Order: sequence, then structure tokens, then C-alpha cells
Amino acid sequence: MAKINKHFTDWLSNLGSRLFRFLSRCEDRGVIPKASRWLKLSLLGITVVIISACAKKEPAVTSCYAVECVPDITISDIEVKPNPTRGAEYVTITAHAKVNNTEIEGSIISRVTLRSIKDAAEILMEPLDGEFDDTLEIVKGKISVAGEEPGTTNVLIRAGTPQGGFGQEAPMLIVTKKKED
Repeated sequence: MAKINKHFTDWLSNLGSRLFRFLSRCEDRGVIPKASRWLKLSLLGITVVIISACAKKEPAVTSCYAVECVPDITISDIEVKPNPTRGAEYVTITAHAKVNNTEIEGSIISRVTLRSIKDAAEILMEPLDGEFDDTLEIVKGKISVAGEEPGTTNVLIRAGTPQGGFGQEAPMLIVTKKKED
């Protein structure tokens, strides 16, 4: 069906261009110039409409590269110690970062950072096995809470892959003053 459609549109396009050339010559030579112009424009419009209606609509090509899914990361088993802080200057956070879509080649945890919601500075968390080289990493990091006012706040944990996949969690942290004896 596609071949027939292509042959028909090619034939119609050829016919339209021949008619257009013939009517243009008639108009240039003065043989009923106004009628030739009107007929030429009308036939050209009809030909274009028929060709565009018969032409198979192909989806537009947006990229010449294969598009892959970016793996999402799940951050789980988050431990914040001490929580409540009870006047501690630092809080230690451990978490598990896991790539959900492991079929994509090279999808490993390549970076996990930690930061206070109130502070823009990110702290690189360390993998317990010493290297970011797997789809599941257990990481540990320390963050200062010395300047925090008592109350609740969140700590942002972000993990990433070399392909740009990421995941994040924001566990709650309860900042309290040191308990007086």
C-alpha cells in the first residue's frame, strides 16, 4: 500500500509541475493570461492538497541517538544518630543507595551527597566498602548541627549515576539542646 501511495503522489506531483509549466507559458505568451493565471493557481492548490493528503505522515526524527531510560535511585534504611541531637555538634547519617534499573550498562552509584536544608554546601558521603562501584552502596556521612536552632529540620541526601539518574530523600532531624543533669 505504501508503494502505491508513493507512486501515486509522485505521479500527481509530476503532473502538477507539468501543468504549472504549461499554464505559465500560456500566461507569458499572452494566451488568455488571466484565465491561465487563475487556472494555474487553482490547479496548483488542488495538487498540493491532494499530495499532502495522500502522503504518508512519518513521525519527526528528534534525535539520531538511542534514548535510554535514566535509572532512578532509591535511598533507604536511613539512620540519623543521634536523633534527637541532645546538644551534639555532629550527626552521623548512614543510608543505602540502590539503582532500580540495573539493565543499563554502567548504572552504578557514582556519588552520594549530604547537606542541611538550610545550607547549600554539599558533603560527599563515603561508601562503607571504600569505593563507588556497585548498584547498591551503603554510605556514611557526618554533618554539623552546631549552629542549628532547636526544632525540626531536614537533611537532604542525593545519590547519582554517571548517566544522570538520581534519587533523593530528606529525613527529619530533631535538633535539641544538651540535656541538663
